[in-house]
Amino acid sequence: MKKISSLLLVVLMIISVVVSIYFIKADGTFKLGLGVYSAYKSATDVTDSANGVGSYVTTAAAVLLDEDGRVIKCEIDTAEVVGEFTAEGKFVSKTEFNTKGELKENYGMSKIGKTEWYKQADAFEKQVVGKTAKDIASLMANDGRGNADVMAAGCTIYVTDFVKAVDAAISNAKTSESTADDILRLALITSLKGTDATDKAAGALEFETTFAAVTLDSDSKITACANDCLAVKFSFDKDGKISGEYVGEVKSKATLKEDYGMSAAGKTEWYKQAAAFDAACVGKTSAEVAGLMGTDYKGVEAVQSAGCTIYVSGMVQVITKAAKQ
Repeated sequence: MKKISSLLLVVLMIISVVVSIYFIKADGTFKLGLGVYSAYKSATDVTDSANGVGSYVTTAAAVLLDEDGRVIKCEIDTAEVVGEFTAEGKFVSKTEFNTKGELKENYGMSKIGKTEWYKQADAFEKQVVGKTAKDIASLMANDGRGNADVMAAGCTIYVTDFVKAVDAAISNAKTSESTADDILRLALITSLKGTDATDKAAGALEFETTFAAVTLDSDSKITACANDCLAVKFSFDKDGKISGEYVGEVKSKATLKEDYGMSAAGKTEWYKQAAAFDAACVGKTSAEVAGLMGTDYKGVEAVQSAGCTIYVSGMVQVITKAAKQ
């Protein structure tokens, strides 16, 4: 009886997915969306046995939507970013930050008898296809894990951040030149700059995580592009103690919009400048995107004339990464 019930559940799940996909429109106008959800994870003082830590978790989702707002393609990845500082108030340098999707088996879930994270994320992505924002919200059960269909598909981890990132991506989606045949790609890059604490000033771990979603045609040219950036700072003193409180959500620059504050200084807001750079990338290959940056790390004259006058090195790096995949 239990076998029959399990088989029935699988059959119903397959029917649900097929029905959802059936309603996807293969032609018409498509929208590309990039969504980010990030939150502080921990901020701890130095102990006798461990360095102090500042960490956050950031999840990004890229979606391609049809004219009815149904997801036809979805990509999700998560970075768990950790930085350290010592009892002497010195930051620990770090240059490599891999996402969970990039780590694959090295993330280590299989070592404790569980399906690796990237496979579970892939299972969730497949459940999203054919669904609207309202449908996707129902994929999460009350405990933060997926509903029965999601669990049966192979995603048994908590999906709260997945749902929030996908919902944001759908809300942010903009009309594009993408087609249903284009490839959807997502990339994340994290960097760290640090300063040591002194008697007069706090030390800092200053992170920057950049995100990019692109669609690529058969010639590897970008048909749509969206990028965003998250700046996260942890402060600490010369005795290895955390300064400040770090709880809750951390909003990206594009999410903050006018609240990011560039307009208060008489400049065009970051999200508008980023959108101008995104537009400049359309029709270009990964190598051609790299050519949009001058030797001063700002955009070339055409990019600046289009409205992006800020430094674009982070944008170039993450967009070319996405377009190379």
